[in-house]
Amino acid sequence: MPKRRSGFQACVLHDGRVVIAGGDDRDAQGPTAIDEVSLLRPPPISVNATSTNSSDDKLSWEPTSPMTTPRSEFAMGVLHDGRVIVAGGCDGADHLALNSVECYDPRTKRWDSITPMRTKRVACAGVVAADGCFIVTGGENAMAGQMPLVSVEAYDPKTNTWSARPSMQYPRADHSI
Repeated sequence: MPKRRSGFQACVLHDGRVVIAGGDDRDAQGPTAIDEVSLLRPPPISVNATSTNSSDDKLSWEPTSPMTTPRSEFAMGVLHDGRVIVAGGCDGADHLALNSVECYDPRTKRWDSITPMRTKRVACAGVVAADGCFIVTGGENAMAGQMPLVSVEAYDPKTNTWSARPSMQYPRADHSI
């Protein structure tokens, strides 16, 4: 990666590139959430077992537009239409939990803020469901010392709205789904 970071998220675009977004700048004094986004283009997969080690066989990094909000420890996914969605996390200034949400369109290389979540969440998890909704689970309302959340909410990209989903049986934070 072009920058040392932790607390970032990554996902694979429909064209095979990997989006690496946000996180904490590990070179700063203490954790500092960042808005930087990089695209990783993996080398093509060869059906031939021998490699010529040409320049086409190397990973390449592409810079792209930064997120509108610096964030770390957030949820991320790729919507069915190819856009990347990021939700929640903590901000770069005060390390407060966020409910803000934004989408990245790889065709235009642009981030746009969309309808915020109903609940502020840091250390949450997200997944795109078969119906196309982005489901966000658990997390915490503050950085530390709070009981993790049991609540679940879903973003419907067709209506640009969030709705409550049935809660989890147990509170969870720093988890995956």
